[in-house]
Amino acid sequence: MRGFGRVGLGALAVLAACAGGSGGSDAGLASDASHDTAIPAARLLGRVVRHVSLTPLPEAQVTLASVDSSSFPGMGPRVTGPDGGFVFDDVPEGEYRLDVTRVGHLDASEPVTVVGGRDERVEVALEPRVPGGDACLNCHADASALLASLAADPPPPPTELPEGLGECCGGSVPDRPIHEKVLITMDFAQDAHFGLRACQDCHAGDPSATTRALAHVGLVTDPTADGGGACRPCHGQVVARAQASGHFTLSGKRRAVAIRAGVTGDLPEPLATGFDRHCNRCHATCGDCHVSVPSEAGGGLLKGHAFVKTPPDHLTCVGCHGTRVRDEYQGRNAGPPADIHFEAGRMTCTDCHTGDQMHGPASGDAGDLAARSALAPRCDACHTDDAAFRAVPAHREHRDSEDRLTLSCQACHAAEYKHCYACHVSLDGDGAPTHVSNAATNYVSPLAFRIGRNAEVDAMHPEAWVTVRHIPATPEAFSFYGDGLQPAFDAAPTWRRAAPHTIRRTTARTDHPDGCAAGCHGVRGVFLGPDDLPQDEVVANAAVVVAVPPGSAVP
Repeated sequence: MRGFGRVGLGALAVLAACAGGSGGSDAGLASDASHDTAIPAARLLGRVVRHVSLTPLPEAQVTLASVDSSSFPGMGPRVTGPDGGFVFDDVPEGEYRLDVTRVGHLDASEPVTVVGGRDERVEVALEPRVPGGDACLNCHADASALLASLAADPPPPPTELPEGLGECCGGSVPDRPIHEKVLITMDFAQDAHFGLRACQDCHAGDPSATTRALAHVGLVTDPTADGGGACRPCHGQVVARAQASGHFTLSGKRRAVAIRAGVTGDLPEPLATGFDRHCNRCHATCGDCHVSVPSEAGGGLLKGHAFVKTPPDHLTCVGCHGTRVRDEYQGRNAGPPADIHFEAGRMTCTDCHTGDQMHGPASGDAGDLAARSALAPRCDACHTDDAAFRAVPAHREHRDSEDRLTLSCQACHAAEYKHCYACHVSLDGDGAPTHVSNAATNYVSPLAFRIGRNAEVDAMHPEAWVTVRHIPATPEAFSFYGDGLQPAFDAAPTWRRAAPHTIRRTTARTDHPDGCAAGCHGVRGVFLGPDDLPQDEVVANAAVVVAVPPGSAVP
């Protein structure tokens, strides 16, 4: 085979023989019956590890067989624990053979000598079994073979994206040659998941086929597209949470569309088809974060099919959130500087947005908005509301009768951020889903700053004044699929509470030459006003718009 070479057979190393030595745990392992012998019995302590990386292999079966079975038949099997350890107690002196098996690995059978009266320590290294025989890896583990296959049978060229696609949503990652996107490397050979299943167990297809086209018939490119079915056997609790998370269900966006459609629960047809063809394409699966670049950003393995516990945000998060969040955060837009957390601290997405938030709350609370909100990052996790914080006049003065801040941190500390005004979805001439942003407006995802009233007060966001962003909602967004699909469009605001990623210690409001109040209080352009609303959005935003900006008095 090419690509992955088998380096030796299962190996056994007698590491040491020392009286009273320690090894794998005795917990849960019943001692075999003691044996009458003049020589004291010994204890055999061992560990099963993965070949090369030497990481522990739990759930391997270890059997001790006597070479001279007439005197002593042997012991076992023992099942290795999380540390790969196993123990055989009361082993008579003699010559034995250790037989070790584990799903996804080549069996190992090695001799071992037990000397009476002292403990023996051993370590067995198992080599991963090549999944699916050699067929899949003959191409996917060999760059030359992949290039030759692609040259002989080139894939169709990528579809040209229409103008406006991705202007206000989506993102991009550094592109790579197509063969590198599907190249399985030694990173995966050293991964604990390697060899647990054959390639076709997750990806289907036909590894015995002689051509790429035949081998890929029925191919499942993302085995986690169903919400993590391939991950569930080992990560059941996390999968249960992720299946109900906003990343997988797009529950927040779906709920907003349902409100405007005047329904609760499932979206009606043909709105449901339009939503799933377009909006739902951006949902994230387990694989989109932990194995590959999101498919909407071009796909491609992150690390040669190795599973990455903490997703690299420059290849995963920005694939979906790049055009707005990354550009804001890293200062890529013309004008506003980078967010201070990036500029000074080089903080990444996962420094604030933890796995708990990405996977969602415990399954019992999957539909609980408050539970999901509680997992979101908070400014006061780092910037404690203590005496030093309150020593800042604005922090002390902008409080209500219950001593809570009346405006969000972003209301003072965010610079301008992106807004989007319309999105219209459709199918192109070839029947492929597409969308156009802002075509019917004079806006092109402008940079702006607005404070509005908080129309969505909850435990996480109790402030009366918050930064708001215009979202790409329009009554005609789904008109390609039918007329009047959002009859209750006014039931949800088009200016929503925002968490801009443009945070600065000083902004145009905090650093005004005449003081903080002069940069904000009574300034029409700072607050969402009636003139910011087209006629068909007045009713929808009645709870958000600020008809008269707060004056010189502290709000």
